[in-house]
Amino acid sequence: MAFVVDSSGRVDLPTITIIQHGWTPDFDDAVCEYLVTAQFTWGPHPQRGPVVVPFDFDIRNGHAAKLPPVPDLKAFSEELKQLSPAQLDAWLAPRPHCWIK
Repeated sequence: MAFVVDSSGRVDLPTITIIQHGWTPDFDDAVCEYLVTAQFTWGPHPQRGPVVVPFDFDIRNGHAAKLPPVPDLKAFSEELKQLSPAQLDAWLAPRPHCWIK
């Protein structure tokens, strides 16, 4: 998932972007629901900026399924940080987004 966090640490909901779909839409929906209430903190001087986070699900009910490998998002995240706000908006706009209720 990629999204923008504002200076208060809250996710700018319209920017929540699905970079790689989970195994089922339910996984994507669960992450989207979590991000509605998520609070992020970093550094002594928080500011609005892009965040890229891989979300994994591990269901331990006796039925283990092999999850796809989590992509290395460090370089991708650094590329997004170099974009201006307008460029970031343009990059996020055509990609799939969460349906926030």
